[in-house]
Amino acid sequence: MLQYLPTAACASFLLVSLPTALAQGSAPGPQVVLERPETFSGMTSITFGPKQKLVAGGAAVFTLGGHKTGGDVLLWDLSKHKLLHTFKGHDTPVDAVAVNGKRLVSFSAQDADIRVWDTRTGKQLRRIDASVGGKRWESTRPALAHDGSLLLRVTKTVIQLAGRNDPIAGTLEAWDIDKGKLRWSREKTYASTLAISPNGKRVAYYAQELKWKVVDGEIHWSRPDRVVRVLEASDGSEVAVIHPDMEPVSGIAFLPKNRGLVLANASSLARYSMSSGKRIGKLVKHEAKMPVRAMQCSSDGKHVALYRQFANEVELWEVKRTPKRSTIAISDSAIAPVAFTPDLSKLACERSREPTVVQLVVEDKKKRRRR
Repeated sequence: MLQYLPTAACASFLLVSLPTALAQGSAPGPQVVLERPETFSGMTSITFGPKQKLVAGGAAVFTLGGHKTGGDVLLWDLSKHKLLHTFKGHDTPVDAVAVNGKRLVSFSAQDADIRVWDTRTGKQLRRIDASVGGKRWESTRPALAHDGSLLLRVTKTVIQLAGRNDPIAGTLEAWDIDKGKLRWSREKTYASTLAISPNGKRVAYYAQELKWKVVDGEIHWSRPDRVVRVLEASDGSEVAVIHPDMEPVSGIAFLPKNRGLVLANASSLARYSMSSGKRIGKLVKHEAKMPVRAMQCSSDGKHVALYRQFANEVELWEVKRTPKRSTIAISDSAIAPVAFTPDLSKLACERSREPTVVQLVVEDKKKRRRR
């Protein structure tokens, strides 16, 4: 039997039917609570483990003065609705987490700190220093593969250019967590949005690639080339180049079996082919005006769920030649961070300052007709 507790001392489960939501919109269902630590002070990242049995989240640690002093990693067992471990050790907030059975990977971008933990014992297995080439600053949200085997990040340095210090194109880095070292890097990358395919074999990024030249001591910029590039995760070789008819792209989702990408920005969404680089079907525009913070395609490629910055709802899209949009209101206030399971059956987020799991049940249409 599940125990119902006050939300001030728990995380929560919300139940909602995805087909119903796609048809007419929906509100969250009943809550099933999960244990949380008394010192919980807010999530900075969140993810699901394999078979949806575990949920892991990064949390910021605050002093009494409200300053962030470090980061904890939390691990829940969904089957028992129980907090298993609180992993301590990060000196800065945790920006990305991934869990794969016996192993949990966490990453703090501010100090380029990768840590690997044992989910059974709660002990740290290894620490990887990702600060290659000296102190650098992060410019883009990092991405971790679902199984924690690959970290994708963009770093930048400040260089001297024409007598001024200007931030120039960064370096895209792919870190092999198993080997504990940099797998490959791609310099002069203006990437602002990153994505890793569900199977971890390909990565993609959106960039506004700038070109400039110095004339008489002054910088002259040309019109940026807006592009999405798809690379092999193994060696960084280029697979596809897409010039989307939307800007800037803030959400990228891989369709299964190399069927293409779904791209979104603050006011539109469309599907693109990786083989031709062209759009498939119509570009759908809507009233939302905020960038995408989390985006995931279902394992069957029929639906896409996304969350926008500062929103209190998630958007659900049917992936067709003309995508169809609906929404599910999750909270009266903004929900963040947000993560979706690979099959899009559940959503994890922070809701009203509480870690929350929303179940999005994708029912088979044939089964629904039989009813």
